[in-house]
Amino acid sequence: MNAALVSRSPDEGASAPERRTEFSYGSADFERVRTLIYRKAGISLHARKQAMVYSRLSRRLRDLGHGSFAQAG
Repeated sequence: MNAALVSRSPDEGASAPERRTEFSYGSADFERVRTLIYRKAGISLHARKQAMVYSRLSRRLRDLGHGSFAQAG
């Protein structure tokens, strides 16, 4: 697991407010990522990390040219 995906960020602790986002990303998507990170790295992410996780993963999707989380996964 890439450490950059789970490192601290300025928006750490921010809740996941409803907002328009570039990629569709809901609670089910976050739970999938959260479970994967726990299984692979033993890191337990709190629900408040949803915005941080979206931020980090959406950057990777753009870099890799994916149009959605589903397309990448």
